[in-house]
Amino acid sequence: MKLIHLFVVNFAIRSALESFFIGLVLMPVVGCNESQESLHELDHVVPAHWPSSLQDAAEKIEQRVTSVKASTSPPTVREELQDLIEWAPEIAADTDMSEAQWLPIYRLSETLRGHLNAGDLAVEDIEEDFSRLCELLQAAHISSTRQF
Repeated sequence: MKLIHLFVVNFAIRSALESFFIGLVLMPVVGCNESQESLHELDHVVPAHWPSSLQDAAEKIEQRVTSVKASTSPPTVREELQDLIEWAPEIAADTDMSEAQWLPIYRLSETLRGHLNAGDLAVEDIEEDFSRLCELLQAAHISSTRQF
């Protein structure tokens, strides 16, 4: 009986080890072959208003600010503006810009995000800050395209 037990245990261990090593060998072959350019891509669902570049982010922010100021825009436009402001530092960080270029974008985005979330100021009251953020994004875009 002990002999049968040893045989079964030995067979089970050997099978488990074989499966493990086969998995190690096949993992690089079967694994994901596409590289990810951004952490946002891990979500697999990319919102329609996700910017494709710093320039696109600046343009979309300007469009949303204009729409929100018109007072006839649906609430989704303000939500999209909030998203774009929150995403601006992440999009900027996905480029080769220096920290000195990135920090003003981050700081201004955080200030705008705070005002938008609190609702303490109308978009018109901080329109200059939106314009400044768009200028920073456009300048960073121009700088990053000159490097290549």
